[in-house]
Amino acid sequence: MGIVVMHGKGGSPDRWVNGLADGIASRGYIVANLDMPWSGQRDYDVDINAADAEIDKAIANMRSKGA
Repeated sequence: MGIVVMHGKGGSPDRWVNGLADGIASRGYIVANLDMPWSGQRDYDVDINAADAEIDKAIANMRSKGA
């Protein structure tokens, strides 16, 4: 199974959700912990369609790993 983890507005994949992502991965799941366009560093650098494409790419990557 693959799981996509996304942080909240202004967040970061390295702060609040990294423990969650690491914990899920340690239980054998394939995890994508994404830096989303609404992160504090990216500041809405792409629109929602591009954000959806990033999620789709992460899902395809997890599938290629057996998810």
